Amino acid sequence: MTRIERQLLINQFKLLAFLDEENSAEHTRKVELLESGHAGLYGEVFSGQEETAAAVGEETHDILSMFRHLENAVAALPVDQQQQFDFQFKGFDANNDPHYAFTKFIIEKEGLYDEHVGKPLNSHTRSTLPKYQKMLRVYNSLTEGSGELGFTELQQIAAA
Repeated sequence: MTRIERQLLINQFKLLAFLDEENSAEHTRKVELLESGHAGLYGEVFSGQEETAAAVGEETHDILSMFRHLENAVAALPVDQQQQFDFQFKGFDANNDPHYAFTKFIIEKEGLYDEHVGKPLNSHTRSTLPKYQKMLRVYNSLTEGSGELGFTELQQIAAA
């Protein structure tokens, strides 16, 4: 953080301390942390998650869009073929994967991918992201042209 950015935040927290009397002590504490110049303590000034890298956000959208497309493609198959596929989005690992916080935000706060509202978003395992990434690579190679997914293409994605 530059000195100018730090000074702007100091000024903002001083104003908040004045305007928000109920939380004045907390705002004043943040002013003191910023004024101290100890960058290692700046994390205490910001509440919530760290910034999500744009690549993580893009990959998350790609994965969720892929699952939407897979579910629609399976639904278009004859009933006897549908039963051969179980493309369920099982979430991301909340403890170790930044995709989780981004997914939770875009589903619960932004209203995107409403098919996942109310479903568990925490997979509780690190294995989901690598699996999704393998599936996404196959999916992207198969949908480059037409975007159509038939039984054979679905089998290839399921095997990833």
